[in-house]
Amino acid sequence: MNTSQDYQHLYAGSTVLCLGLKHALQKRGIVAVTKDEFESARLGGFGSLPDLQDLFVRTDEMEVAAEVKDDYLRGLGE
Repeated sequence: MNTSQDYQHLYAGSTVLCLGLKHALQKRGIVAVTKDEFESARLGGFGSLPDLQDLFVRTDEMEVAAEVKDDYLRGLGE
């Protein structure tokens, strides 16, 4: 059974950057979990800041995921 302790926070940023990073991770066989506070708040009838997401990856994939993230952001000039 997966718990929140099985996942670590990898990145927080705009929806567009998170989608691109998620795709780069998938190319390496890493499945990232997206947390979207705005969508959750909207569905609950509350407000939040739009266009911000968090990506989480399994703890055992964090080292490779961090390398993928660094390469992806370096390619964007971030």
